[in-house]
Amino acid sequence: MEWIAIYSEYYPKFLALKTFGRSDVTPPTDAEVKAMQSAPKTFVDRVMNEAIKHLSSK
Repeated sequence: MEWIAIYSEYYPKFLALKTFGRSDVTPPTDAEVKAMQSAPKTFVDRVMNEAIKHLSSK
């Protein structure tokens, strides 16, 4: 897939996420921060899981 296609498909979805100030979205734990520093995939997985949970709740 080209970057333009990915951007066109996913940007509106992420733009629609309104997580700022929500009580059910928590900051990363110290263990997650350590994992993000050593393995960036962990951060991507966490973000995607939160996005999926949000989109599934609609």
